[in-house]
Amino acid sequence: MLCKSRIGAGIVLGDPTALTMKYFKDKQIAFDAGLGFAISNYFIFYGDYLYHYPGAFKQKEPFLMQLTPYLGIGGIAAITTNDRSQNYAYYGRTSGSFGLGVRVPLGLEWRPKDPSIGVFVEIAPGISIIPATTAIFTGGIGIRYYF
Repeated sequence: MLCKSRIGAGIVLGDPTALTMKYFKDKQIAFDAGLGFAISNYFIFYGDYLYHYPGAFKQKEPFLMQLTPYLGIGGIAAITTNDRSQNYAYYGRTSGSFGLGVRVPLGLEWRPKDPSIGVFVEIAPGISIIPATTAIFTGGIGIRYYF
């Protein structure tokens, strides 16, 4: 973590597209959260506990030194905004139905010293628990400003 700031806010584009925040407890441990609207018409909230591997790319190249892979575990909650013909991983058939799941985010973040930003790519496979047990997959690319 070359950037000294611990709190970042930004946007992630993907499924879901969301506003995102991240707080670094130390160089390796961080918490992130997102609030967004998915392409398939539901609002989503997620929160993750992340473990970072700073210096994983043991290179003298400055760009590679600024890349940090991470792995985590978190929860995901969603509420649908319209009726459906069938149940889905996150919600039932009717508007306003609610779903819960678990996700395992895997990502890579680039955090240069200046400017104080983080550009990241993340995939997050997981399991929907309510209303049905099924595999889920989220992911995206994003940017955060660290202040």
